[in-house]
Amino acid sequence: MSTPIIATVIGVMAIALLLIVLRRVVRLAIRLALVGVVLVGLLVGGGFWWWNSGGKSGEASAPASNRQGTTRRGNSR
Repeated sequence: MSTPIIATVIGVMAIALLLIVLRRVVRLAIRLALVGVVLVGLLVGGGFWWWNSGGKSGEASAPASNRQGTTRRGNSR
Protein backbone atom coordinates (compact mmCIF):
# COMPACT_ATOMS: atom_id res chain seq x y z
CA MET A 1 0.00 0.00 0.00
CA SER A 2 1.14 3.49 -0.65
CA THR A 3 1.33 6.26 1.92
CA PRO A 4 -1.68 8.31 0.67
CA ILE A 5 -3.97 5.29 0.89
CA ILE A 6 -2.85 4.49 4.43
CA ALA A 7 -3.26 8.15 5.43
CA THR A 8 -6.76 8.23 3.92
CA VAL A 9 -7.82 5.05 5.77
CA ILE A 10 -6.44 6.37 9.07
CA GLY A 11 -8.12 9.74 8.43
CA VAL A 12 -11.51 8.12 7.74
CA MET A 13 -11.19 5.96 10.87
CA ALA A 14 -10.26 9.01 12.95
CA ILE A 15 -13.23 10.99 11.62
CA ALA A 16 -15.59 8.06 12.32
CA LEU A 17 -14.27 7.75 15.87
CA LEU A 18 -14.56 11.50 16.38
CA LEU A 19 -18.17 11.49 15.19
CA ILE A 20 -19.07 8.65 17.57
CA VAL A 21 -17.48 10.45 20.52
CA LEU A 22 -19.07 13.79 19.59
CA ARG A 23 -22.47 12.14 19.31
CA ARG A 24 -22.22 10.83 22.88
CA VAL A 25 -20.89 14.14 24.17
CA VAL A 26 -23.77 16.04 22.58
CA ARG A 27 -26.29 13.66 24.14
CA LEU A 28 -24.69 14.15 27.54
CA ALA A 29 -24.61 17.92 27.08
CA ILE A 30 -28.32 17.97 26.22
CA ARG A 31 -29.16 15.87 29.29
CA LEU A 32 -27.09 18.10 31.54
CA ALA A 33 -28.74 21.19 30.09
CA LEU A 34 -32.18 19.73 30.81
CA VAL A 35 -31.16 18.90 34.38
CA GLY A 36 -29.87 22.46 34.75
CA VAL A 37 -33.16 23.90 33.50
CA VAL A 38 -35.09 21.75 35.99
CA LEU A 39 -32.80 22.79 38.85
CA VAL A 40 -33.10 26.48 37.99
CA GLY A 41 -36.89 26.09 37.78
CA LEU A 42 -37.00 24.44 41.18
CA LEU A 43 -34.79 27.13 42.71
CA VAL A 44 -36.90 29.92 41.24
CA GLY A 45 -40.11 28.21 42.35
CA GLY A 46 -38.76 27.65 45.84
CA GLY A 47 -37.62 31.25 46.09
CA PHE A 48 -41.00 32.47 44.87
CA TRP A 49 -42.79 30.25 47.37
CA TRP A 50 -40.51 31.40 50.20
CA TRP A 51 -40.97 35.06 49.23
CA ASN A 52 -44.80 34.75 49.20
CA SER A 53 -44.92 32.82 52.47
CA GLY A 54 -42.91 35.51 54.24
CA GLY A 55 -40.13 33.10 55.11
CA LYS A 56 -42.38 31.05 57.40
CA SER A 57 -42.07 27.31 57.19
CA GLY A 58 -45.70 26.56 58.04
CA GLU A 59 -48.19 26.91 60.85
CA ALA A 60 -45.70 25.70 63.43
CA SER A 61 -43.93 29.05 63.23
CA ALA A 62 -47.13 31.12 63.53
CA PRO A 63 -47.38 33.32 66.62
CA ALA A 64 -49.37 31.90 69.54
CA SER A 65 -51.99 34.68 69.27
CA ASN A 66 -52.92 33.51 65.76
CA ARG A 67 -53.34 29.86 66.68
CA GLN A 68 -56.78 28.52 67.29
CA GLY A 69 -57.20 27.15 70.76
CA THR A 70 -59.86 24.98 72.25
CA THR A 71 -63.17 26.64 73.08
CA ARG A 72 -64.03 24.26 75.95
CA ARG A 73 -62.59 24.68 79.36
CA GLY A 74 -61.32 21.78 81.32
CA ASN A 75 -62.97 20.40 84.43
CA SER A 76 -61.00 22.53 86.84
CA ARG A 77 -62.99 23.45 89.97
